[in-house]
Amino acid sequence: MEVPGEKLLIKLWDTLIDRGVGGLLKPWQIRRENRAKLEGLVHEKVALAEAERIAEKVRRGELELGAIPGIEPLALSAPTAAPLQLEHGAAASTSTHLDPVAVAQRVQLADTIRNEVNVAKAILVAENELEQSTAAEPDKSIDVDWLYRWRDYAGAASAENLQFVWGKILAGEVKAPGKYSLRLLEFVRCLDQSDAQVIERIAPMVLVRSFIFNEKQGAPYPVSFADILHLEAIGIVVAAAGPPPVNALERNSDGVTVWDCHNRAIVVRSPTTHGDVGLPSTQLTQLGSDVLRLGEFKADEEYLRTVAKYFKGMQGVEAVLIGDYEVSDDGSFRVTNLEDVN
Repeated sequence: MEVPGEKLLIKLWDTLIDRGVGGLLKPWQIRRENRAKLEGLVHEKVALAEAERIAEKVRRGELELGAIPGIEPLALSAPTAAPLQLEHGAAASTSTHLDPVAVAQRVQLADTIRNEVNVAKAILVAENELEQSTAAEPDKSIDVDWLYRWRDYAGAASAENLQFVWGKILAGEVKAPGKYSLRLLEFVRCLDQSDAQVIERIAPMVLVRSFIFNEKQGAPYPVSFADILHLEAIGIVVAAAGPPPVNALERNSDGVTVWDCHNRAIVVRSPTTHGDVGLPSTQLTQLGSDVLRLGEFKADEEYLRTVAKYFKGMQGVEAVLIGDYEVSDDGSFRVTNLEDVN
């Protein structure tokens, strides 16, 4: 039985195999044939955890390189523990020096194992994302330079939340090659905890994936001015001087505009003969919009009702409703469970 995203999964693994990426995992097709998915997922996680333990033991010097299957230690021309005489006055001590080549080999091997484990974990996230997708298989393939850059950056991410982000990026690029720029990869690589915390604070208030409601000059409610300056400094928003610019949406034939905010949306109905329905706002950059797509956020309900009430006070607006928002891979959407804003 074909899973929804089977063609995308095959596309992913054809790309990875061609470029030698993800060597710790067997291709998805083979793993699917060999064992049930749940059993296979447990097997993969156990194997990756064991690889991490091996890497840590190698790094601490608790495991000889020759004890690892498939690894042959570098042949050395000199003894690795030759006596070293240290003279100080009449006293003398005997020490043992470490061979720098052996130490370097051990550290390099531990780093390589760790990087491969991190890449494999990110690939598993991408697989899970693609398996649920109903998007059509793209004609293009991932750019080879992009893939190698992704591998290097994902390999350096040991934190689970970052591995999740790198997996989401890979899945998105498989579905639409060229979707995520090299600049985005560089930004995510350099993202620190303070950057991530500020982005998480503003994410639930981003409307139409591109701006934040900002009724007055300064910081948009309820975001602090310090957060806006931080976001501007890292290239996420454009903090315009003077009155905030107005973002307007085109109405459909029934005079309706839909202002989505992650899992929720505001539906505004106004006569088509009336002027544009718009919001004063702080604008996200293209990079900011791309970064926000990587996370899974929910709308801030209090903020959403504040925006809805602003619409309700506009001249010519006949009705304002809030409902649940769902969007498909093909870009179509629906708003359900609509309720009036009081």
